[in-house]
Amino acid sequence: MGSEVRRGAGSARSPLWARLFVVFGAVLMFASGGALVTGQLLLNRYNGAVQTGNLLGDAGRKANDGRVAITGPLNILMIGVDPRPDNPDEPPHSDSIMIMHVAKEMNRGYLFSIPRDTVVDIPRFAPAGYEGGRGKITDAMAFGSHVPNSPHPSREQGAQLVTLVLKQLIGITFDAAAIIDFSGFQNVVHALGGVYMCVDVRTESIHKTKDNKTHVYEPGCRHMEAWEVLDYVRQRKTLPGGDYDRQRHQQQFIKAMMKQATSSDVITNPAKLDAVIKAGAGSLTVDLPPGQKVSDWAFSLRNLKGDSVLMFKIPGSGIGVGDGYEGEKLDPVAEDLFRAVREERLDEFAATHQDLVNQG
Repeated sequence: MGSEVRRGAGSARSPLWARLFVVFGAVLMFASGGALVTGQLLLNRYNGAVQTGNLLGDAGRKANDGRVAITGPLNILMIGVDPRPDNPDEPPHSDSIMIMHVAKEMNRGYLFSIPRDTVVDIPRFAPAGYEGGRGKITDAMAFGSHVPNSPHPSREQGAQLVTLVLKQLIGITFDAAAIIDFSGFQNVVHALGGVYMCVDVRTESIHKTKDNKTHVYEPGCRHMEAWEVLDYVRQRKTLPGGDYDRQRHQQQFIKAMMKQATSSDVITNPAKLDAVIKAGAGSLTVDLPPGQKVSDWAFSLRNLKGDSVLMFKIPGSGIGVGDGYEGEKLDPVAEDLFRAVREERLDEFAATHQDLVNQG
């Protein structure tokens, strides 16, 4: 069932969360806001650089009747994985799962995370020889990645099983999906020159600096270098809400990245734009409907800005404590959120559940 984790804990390895959204969302939208023609030319090159794969499978993919046009509403699945370079055949886990719902008008987005330790029913998955069971959603990807008679796991298969779990849990299918690994996040942040972040609660790092000092992030807004951002969004043990607070910081980082990636400093700077695209392309795998390209999505999402994305938290509680910890159970309000996604009522949900809206 994967490694044992304390309540609210994530993997001891660094969280992946929206590193993929940095590329699949923000970099995807470089054509927005009147970007130079150069930006479009670079995106065309990016089309060929990004690896593609079948991440959704037939059951998890929304039917589009063969249409090439991208129209809302849209559901985009984003999975973060954290591979170990020294053990490439280790089954991948979905260290983060994020879902972006884009409104019918294509000018508003709604982002929420599924806690990695959420206990779910995992359906039977024949391609991996998995008979089904109950466990943490992070383990579903590992179970689905098994390739019979091969020592090498398949991320594509793993993502397909995660998609089936989410279809059961939320009741939706997806228009597109993406997977990104750790190097994608680190390289893209560095290429962008860091981001402007707002720290909402005093956060003490559990990691030591090179001179063996403890780094503390005091409340306030400031520019952060790539190493600072990575360190800040990894913290959970010193936060009162543990992994739930970390999820909030991850979502805040997404909005910060969207603003930075679509700023004039980037979209009017061909060299920087090219560097960001190169940084992300090698670590990204996307699944788009037949006939659609990354640049098509860039154009279609041109009106979706960081300030037009609402971020939701999904509260939950631990099942068992200490050595008896089994995972997280989502609060009943999660089903209200999922229903709002299905019925395209997220603005209404936000108005009546302000306590679940994460501030940027």
